[in-house]
Amino acid sequence: MLRRKEDIKPVIIENMKGGEKYVQRYNSVDQDGFTGNADVVARLVLIPGATIGYHEHVGNEEAIMVISGTARCTDDGEVYEMHPGDVTICREHHFHGIENASADKDLEIYATVIKTDR
Repeated sequence: MLRRKEDIKPVIIENMKGGEKYVQRYNSVDQDGFTGNADVVARLVLIPGATIGYHEHVGNEEAIMVISGTARCTDDGEVYEMHPGDVTICREHHFHGIENASADKDLEIYATVIKTDR
């Protein structure tokens, strides 16, 4: 299955997970295109000042890779910066949040959420 970038339209999510502003989510695979435990496979764009609120993962876990820009990630209370190519993983029953650390550039990340069988 091939999905061309120009055919993937954004979904705007206001205050994602209790965060600030909005996130543009480009779903790489729609829900009915999954086989197995994949829940979300998407490119996310956070404008300056946008955040994904601090939240717990229940029933799933997530890997996030920074594509472009600089992210500030809070991972179980620890705060660190992420740069292009960096990856963070939030396991089930752990907490994280992410924000665009730039005042003038978008943050682009790739997120994969996998359902757990626990």
